[in-house]
Amino acid sequence: MAFTAYLLARNALKQAVFDQLSLAVSIKDKEINQWFNTQRQDVLLSASLPEVKATTEFLLNKNAVKENPEAYQLAYNKISEYLANLTKIKSNLQDVSILSTSGIVMISTSKDLEGKYQPLGSTTTYFTSDQDDFKPTFYTSPITGKTAITFATPILNQCDYLIG
Repeated sequence: MAFTAYLLARNALKQAVFDQLSLAVSIKDKEINQWFNTQRQDVLLSASLPEVKATTEFLLNKNAVKENPEAYQLAYNKISEYLANLTKIKSNLQDVSILSTSGIVMISTSKDLEGKYQPLGSTTTYFTSDQDDFKPTFYTSPITGKTAITFATPILNQCDYLIG
């Protein structure tokens, strides 16, 4: 009789623990999904700002620096300041870069990346504004050794043509 009571109590405790763990996992899952959606919205917002679009289009014009170096430098400084402020406000962003359509980093908060090829490989979570469902790709950063996620979204000009 005592053994049966022990088994019943043990099974009841086991079930209670599993129920609590399931609840905790469910809550954490929702929190993580909310965090990803917030990051996605932030990236999409930045890429869709008219000022970012116009400045990016100007800077990615190969003739802009030759035709008007002062305006080019002013635009470069303006977008660089915006990206720097973005990483200050959004402290979870380690680095923000704008790439050309050929994958060359044109502007970055990490100046040593500028001018270098940055492939959007298997570690990049790429999404567009019309995608609601995406699965982030976690990887270990070779620079920091910490778990990281790289988000990428297209920058489109006023005619919805891909510019960066």
